Amino acid sequence: MFAIIQAAGWPIWFLLLASVVAVALIIERSISLRERKIIPPTLLDQVITVYQRQGVNEEVLQKLAKDSPLGTVLAAGLRNHRSSRSARSLPPAATRSSSRTASRSPCTTPRSASA
Repeated sequence: MFAIIQAAGWPIWFLLLASVVAVALIIERSISLRERKIIPPTLLDQVITVYQRQGVNEEVLQKLAKDSPLGTVLAAGLRNHRSSRSARSLPPAATRSSSRTASRSPCTTPRSASA
């Protein structure tokens, strides 16, 4: 095996290094992104139970946000559960940026007569 690597020359060493780094990243991501850590199996049931008993308070939201990444998402949703969902409630800067993005769309640019 080592003879094959030596015969391939110096470029193969970069490929081997990249392969080792890729395997290390795959192992690290599979360990850190375990489903039980990201989405605890009883989290949703616990959140519903606490919400029905106590409602929403800052202490519960902070504890929920620290629990898991899904807890952070649920805490953000509970913080804004009474806010309006219409576009009129967005701050003016948000509506300006979305209209600028829409104006750059290739579908809205006029075509020249020569095309």
